[in-house]
Amino acid sequence: NSQLRAVAAGTGSRFSSIAKNYNGTYSAQRQELIEGSQHYRRVFVYLREQFYLPVWRRFIDAAQLAGALRIPLNVNPLSLYRPEFRQPALPWIDPAKEATAFEKFIAMGVKSRWQIIRDIGGDPRQVDAQLEADPLDVRPVPDSNSPTQPNAPEGEPDDDEQPKQQEAA
Repeated sequence: NSQLRAVAAGTGSRFSSIAKNYNGTYSAQRQELIEGSQHYRRVFVYLREQFYLPVWRRFIDAAQLAGALRIPLNVNPLSLYRPEFRQPALPWIDPAKEATAFEKFIAMGVKSRWQIIRDIGGDPRQVDAQLEADPLDVRPVPDSNSPTQPNAPEGEPDDDEQPKQQEAA
């Protein structure tokens, strides 16, 4: 076990993933998940900045030059250069505790409902459409003016991560 722990520490991986040993208390598992996710986040940010974004921007330029991309009048062309890349959602250790935390984030105004849906790997518009179409779901679907959901321009919902002043630039 000590050698596996050393490998995990040196590579930024999680011991439980390397050893395939998932025993432990909720607190210990959660701590290991958080520490491991910090390493994976650094790797993701590096890949996003050094690979995904440059490739995406070249793709948009090439598509425009080839005439293969028609931008609707109601879409800011600069928004095409700011795609949203999200790292995979972290697994839940205790879904009830996670869901309670999400409810508190929404109530406190720390996160929007749409941000939370994205954080767990979902598409907010698909979730809303599915809720609206589900005859067994009796909860009301928030409208576009809901305080828990950001107002987004047409296209992919905006996370409000980009300041609005940049769009004018």
